[in-house]
Amino acid sequence: TGFQQFLRRPDHKQDFVSQWQADFNSLPDDLWNDEETKAELHQRVNDLRDRLWDICDARKEEAEQERLAIINESWLQDSMGIAMNHFFSLMQAELNRFQDTKRLLQDYYRGMERKIPTDDTKRFTRVPLVQLDSKDILEFQLRIPLVPQRPNSPESALSKPKTKATLKGKIDYTLENIELNFEAAEKMVMDTWQQCSLAISHMVAAEIHQRLMEEEKENQPADAKEKPPQVAANKKVKKEPPKKKKEDKKGKEIAAQFRLELIKVKALAFLEELVTKAVDVYKLMEKWLGERYLKEMASVEKLTEVARYHIETSTKIQNALYLDQEDFCINGDIKVFTDLSPPIRPPPVEREENGTLSIERLGNLRDQFLEIAP
Repeated sequence: TGFQQFLRRPDHKQDFVSQWQADFNSLPDDLWNDEETKAELHQRVNDLRDRLWDICDARKEEAEQERLAIINESWLQDSMGIAMNHFFSLMQAELNRFQDTKRLLQDYYRGMERKIPTDDTKRFTRVPLVQLDSKDILEFQLRIPLVPQRPNSPESALSKPKTKATLKGKIDYTLENIELNFEAAEKMVMDTWQQCSLAISHMVAAEIHQRLMEEEKENQPADAKEKPPQVAANKKVKKEPPKKKKEDKKGKEIAAQFRLELIKVKALAFLEELVTKAVDVYKLMEKWLGERYLKEMASVEKLTEVARYHIETSTKIQNALYLDQEDFCINGDIKVFTDLSPPIRPPPVEREENGTLSIERLGNLRDQFLEIAP
């Protein structure tokens, strides 16, 4: 991932290690066994260790800032907003279907009762969508009411106790905003579902009220003699509305409420799963950060142990010390100084033994034989 690559970004610890090794090996030979010199070398090792630890601390702080920047990029809030808009669109579709079905049944039964269909010019109920942090707003979105996604203050979030399994226990302070946004999104889903449910209930109640008003108006006392026989017959039909009318409308209301409930449950489960995975990823990033920091500190300790060993044994470090990020090793293939040349071998000396002529005497004897030879 991008965060793992950021953790493995190069550092400059090797420069300090190489400089220290060069200074250590340049110590004169007559000072290696001096106790004051050894104390000074140990102090230099401590200074090197502290400098390397400071680099590790700085890298850890930079990694924490990078993790915090990733958390605050608001991609999670945008994903939650997009998902919520999808579920709100499903609620809007169910609400539109119920309103269309109600209007169809109303016109159908009014026709059966020989009434003129009412001209319902009232606009359908619109479910507000979540306003995303995007500069490119489509034209059709301008006709849909939008609500801000993030709460204006922490008090606007739910004040209920944290019962979600994903939010139990101690939470990192950097994840508090995620918790607040999740609670605000959960509250928005509940409010939207309740708004749709109440809209359906209000439409049914308004139709019942309208029906009662019409029946009350029809039951008002009037001069029966002035009414023609055909009108009286129509009135009798009106007083006997089909029984299936109430059953159909009641069934449609129950079905619509049930589907809205399913959408609400699915929306809450999806948001909880999304937040759970995001929190798990953020905690995994924190785990990577901590493990890498501990490994870098341990590698510095290993370097310190090797340096102190050579100080106490009064020996130079010929092989290159390698410290890169979390890895420390002694590179046997690279030597920082050449091997000392062996001393010149003295000429061989022949040992004399009794009863055996040496090479020199044999040479002298040969010369004498050559002189006296004919």
